[in-house]
Amino acid sequence: MKCYASQMDPEEAEKIKGQRVQIVLILLIAFLVTLPVALYFYTQR
Repeated sequence: MKCYASQMDPEEAEKIKGQRVQIVLILLIAFLVTLPVALYFYTQR
């Protein structure tokens, strides 16, 4: 994957990096949203 990334244009690499950051942010937000809900249901039982 590294040698493939070095062959790409810097712009293309930046775009992919930005997409990866977006995915990580979405996963983080989803985790932070589901965590309190899961804790709430866990304590309600």
